[in-house]
Amino acid sequence: MWETNPKGEMIGKLYVDGEQVYKGTRYFSESWHVSYYITHGRVGACVDSSGANHVILKLMGYKSLLVEGEVPWFHQWNEAYIDGKVYVVDYNDVIPRNNFYDKNGWEITSPEEYDPEWYKK
Repeated sequence: MWETNPKGEMIGKLYVDGEQVYKGTRYFSESWHVSYYITHGRVGACVDSSGANHVILKLMGYKSLLVEGEVPWFHQWNEAYIDGKVYVVDYNDVIPRNNFYDKNGWEITSPEEYDPEWYKK
């Protein structure tokens, strides 16, 4: 599902079997791993959701890259190559990458040798 945000950007949402992927945050859950995120109501921290989203995007046939950085706190998300464009996938939001990092002040710190054209390889 795609919608237009107030900035005029097309933003998508990730769904699994008609259910929106991310529903809220459960910090310091009893079990931080992808399978818990997928099977227990899809709540979790950024590491849970980004790992699950990485798997979901790959299963959907998209190229995906796990990324870590400062937003200004530590955070993990994905970049995904979808229909010829690169998107930032953060929880269930699928946001165009074009100038995303500069506009929002996010800094990529990992992978160490991040290549903005990773999807061409």
